[in-house]
Amino acid sequence: MSRLSPAPPSATRHPLVLMHGFGALAGVLSGGVLQREARHLRALGVAAFAPTVAPYGTLDERADGWGAHLARILRETGAERLNLLAFSSGGLDARLVARRPAWAGRIASLVTLSTPHRGNPLAAWALDRPDRLARVVLAGMQSAGRLAWKEPPRIADALAGLTPETVAARFPSDEAVDGAWCGSYTSAAGGGTPATLHPGLVVPHRLLARLSGASDGIVPTASMAWGDVLGHVEADHARQVGIALWPSRLYRSTDFVAAHAERLRTRGL
Repeated sequence: MSRLSPAPPSATRHPLVLMHGFGALAGVLSGGVLQREARHLRALGVAAFAPTVAPYGTLDERADGWGAHLARILRETGAERLNLLAFSSGGLDARLVARRPAWAGRIASLVTLSTPHRGNPLAAWALDRPDRLARVVLAGMQSAGRLAWKEPPRIADALAGLTPETVAARFPSDEAVDGAWCGSYTSAAGGGTPATLHPGLVVPHRLLARLSGASDGIVPTASMAWGDVLGHVEADHARQVGIALWPSRLYRSTDFVAAHAERLRTRGL
């Protein structure tokens, strides 16, 4: 499908947690990424939450942070299980959390949007540049990370966890979460699609076009499918989490999360 039509959801059975991905915007935006989407869901009767973890942490560090947030949400709501909707590398974080024995039976669904389930060649590209260029790229990310989070980011370690080689070794493509509905949404923008690119994504989109083909400007489309493939959205990586310079009739982040919540409701989740 080219877009998800907005649907008016009623309360889902289990709370819905929106999990952001890798990057400084998780801490730079007022209140954090996905707060507007969570507020929109709450206005529609869905118990929705959008916590923030270290945006430039390693996958394991981020999984620790998410685990603490998810445990707190269970305590505060009195719920026994949670629905997870994870964006970008947040989907890998979620898969790590779901593997832990403490979370057995506590995740009702784990669905991802634009998650690099087969890794991201941009991470390998940044790490494999000649020393001078690598220092410039990593220094820029390091500076952004300091603005976004109180703890010093370890950019090289974080990127190393997202390379195709590392992700293939850690995340089997047929992995599922026992007792949970697992699925994914794919996406693409630019490159002949109807979806325009945020100016900040033009350069990485061009790099990915050479490295792996279609993408949303940050993650290759070919890397996004996992579990039940639930649809394809035409939106770049920034617009997916509500960061847009101009309106679009193809995609609105609030419509997307509302439609997903309705999908959960119809499944009894």
